[in-house]
Amino acid sequence: MFNRMRPSIVALFLLAAWAGAAYQRAQRAFDAPSFSFTDDTRIHRSEAAMHYRYARMVASGEGIPALDRYVQAPQGVEPHREFALLMEESIGGLHWLLGRLGLPQPPFQVTVAVVIALVSSLALPLLAWTTAMLHNSWRCGVAATLLFGLSVPAWVRSSGAFVREAFGLPLMALVIALVLFDYQKPRPYRFLLIVGAAVLFFVSWFLAPFLAAILALPLIVAVGLRSDPRPLRRPLFALALALLLAGSLNAALRSRQVLVSPPGGVLAFGALVAAVGPHLSVRLRRRWSWIGMALAAAGLVLSAQAGHDYAHVYEAVLARFRSTAPAHLSFAARAFSSGPFGAITPAYAIERLAVPALALLAGALAVAGRGGSRKWGGTGAPSLWVIVSAAGFLSLTLMMVRFSPFFVYFAAPLSAAWLRPDVGRVRRLAALGLWVPALGLAVQ
Repeated sequence: MFNRMRPSIVALFLLAAWAGAAYQRAQRAFDAPSFSFTDDTRIHRSEAAMHYRYARMVASGEGIPALDRYVQAPQGVEPHREFALLMEESIGGLHWLLGRLGLPQPPFQVTVAVVIALVSSLALPLLAWTTAMLHNSWRCGVAATLLFGLSVPAWVRSSGAFVREAFGLPLMALVIALVLFDYQKPRPYRFLLIVGAAVLFFVSWFLAPFLAAILALPLIVAVGLRSDPRPLRRPLFALALALLLAGSLNAALRSRQVLVSPPGGVLAFGALVAAVGPHLSVRLRRRWSWIGMALAAAGLVLSAQAGHDYAHVYEAVLARFRSTAPAHLSFAARAFSSGPFGAITPAYAIERLAVPALALLAGALAVAGRGGSRKWGGTGAPSLWVIVSAAGFLSLTLMMVRFSPFFVYFAAPLSAAWLRPDVGRVRRLAALGLWVPALGLAVQ
């Protein structure tokens, strides 16, 4: 299906990319000054330490308590209602299973570092697959994987740290790849795979519904603009169904009323647009798509004032647009605006985003002035979806630096357009003059 690269060579590259990235991330975790093979007391701090403790409870067979009075004493917290526990239960459960099967058990902190490295590195082969589907070229997939794997934002926070994006990014990458896989040749089992992957994504991180809403927004607008919106309906249905399942079955999402939050509203509206869109004129679809976007924005503003469980998130996001001083924010919103959730600084932008910026210029140079569905790839609408999603995650990264890996993930496949088979030699050489320095900066 894809160009002339041998499947065996591609498979070996993907395996090597995954294993190499996992080794590098695990080694960085072991080399950290706080890491110890004999004492795990000071490896993790703050919120990450709390989640590590829950994972260790699962690993010991004790399990996560229904009420934990050691957190927020004296009233305590209900972990299953307060936290997304997919990482804790999967990592801790794996370590416990090793013991039950009589297999060698490394120190628990080693299990944590290795599993996080292995899972987070799955984003690389998934990116190669996604890029190959976008450009109909495994060469593009290889180039995008190299760029992403070497870019600092891709690995800096997933090297031993017990952070949600270590699982969240590869799960979102799986959803994106399956959406494109289903777009190529719709099949019921492919639709169900999207739903299953999206459910895992939603229960892995409380912010996953927000990220899914960013993915859904360009699809909703596209349904309103395209003369034939039917090919774009399935991912909107799948995301809405997945959130309905996750929000109904998962205690933490249910307690936070995610189904009636603005992200839940966006996904539900997307399903509604997908259902009725083909039966409306293009003019009516455009009008209702923009009305839906306006309602989503209004819901964001109202939720920031209404004491919703996500109110501090909405308040922190809106503060970026209002230039609100931190002293005027609530404590929760202030905490959500500091550290990795703080706005990106000019120095960080130059240091960490120069690589994807240069690489994107290379991709743009290769396709500049070319119209139609061939501009970014042979699949038309999905390529435009990735472009708009990249713009959305760039905006989010500028507001909150923690999301820079997600932006780089979307930038990488777009940057590899210069390797498409139908790009001329002159354009390819000119693009190469930008892409190679970008790769060199990434290596350093």
